[in-house]
Amino acid sequence: MQSPQQAAVRRYLEQLKQALRGADRSVRTTALSDAAEFLASEVGALSAEGALSEEQLDARFAERFGTPTEVAAEYLDAMPQGDEAPARGWWSSIAAAFLVLALSSGVAVAMHREYPKVSPFTKVEFEKQQVLVDYEGKTYEWLELDGVAVDEITDAAKKQFGRKWQKRTAEDLVEVLSGMGHTPGPTVSLKLRDPETREETLVTQAVMTEENRRELYAERNKETLNLLRSLHRNSDAEPPKLSPFTRVEFEGGKVLVNYEGRTYEWLALDGFSVEKIAASAKRQFGERWEKRIAEDLIEVLWGMKHLPGETVSLRLRDVETREEKSVEAAAMTEANRRGIWLQRNGDKLKAARE
Repeated sequence: MQSPQQAAVRRYLEQLKQALRGADRSVRTTALSDAAEFLASEVGALSAEGALSEEQLDARFAERFGTPTEVAAEYLDAMPQGDEAPARGWWSSIAAAFLVLALSSGVAVAMHREYPKVSPFTKVEFEKQQVLVDYEGKTYEWLELDGVAVDEITDAAKKQFGRKWQKRTAEDLVEVLSGMGHTPGPTVSLKLRDPETREETLVTQAVMTEENRRELYAERNKETLNLLRSLHRNSDAEPPKLSPFTRVEFEGGKVLVNYEGRTYEWLALDGFSVEKIAASAKRQFGERWEKRIAEDLIEVLWGMKHLPGETVSLRLRDVETREEKSVEAAAMTEANRRGIWLQRNGDKLKAARE
């Protein structure tokens, strides 16, 4: 049985989906993805006010963000469609600008700088005046990072991001710290306290990893991700057809890709190893796993509880020199994916025409 929060979020998204019927798929997907994230954040912020009815939540969402019809209109006005639609995926700069101005908690930011999505923790929870974190499989009270008290970090997050301070502290730690004038390195020092024994621990070199942050994000947003995937499965707002590659082939247990005109062995995407991506694709799609990885990469990643942005990080190995290459911001484009599809299905198209 759904909670009032789940029911209200689902209803808002369903109404938004209906209001966007007839719009380009990229616009529909952008709006639904953005709205799901902001609605979930609002539900978290409202939890301190006690239990609210579905009607109260409906009214609060409309007051906070506008009605689904109004939000749909803003997206339709802000994002060009048809032949003029942006090629660089659904998280376009236009949508990002609209999000900041129309949906945020009132913190006006004209330009959004991309910060590394890394964390030393795999879980972050806020309990009364404490911040509880999971570090190396154990739960601690978080006291300091690089000598900065947690109270200072959370106060800075509140000033920077208003009601979204918990979400930002947990999921965008580098951005919060950078806003304090402290840009962390690949490792940080941590002061932690065991909540049971009260014994304090000092970690001098805690590694900041994408994998930690990804696990943390999936845990905090699992209901939203599940709801979003459910809506996409039962609607015409399908996962975007995007790829960072122009060719994908499977050869002897390796995945060979063409990136910027050169052939590489594909090793990882956004911190996920290709082995993990392939294993997930096999579970989701069975014998069609190769086709899905090549032609429907976004859908495969959604099935792994990972919603990639308009760019992704890649780890590649040159097939000739064997040198490894890291790409921090590979653009996910419709043109790339279209080229892959045509290359993989060219014979079928030719036969059909004949």
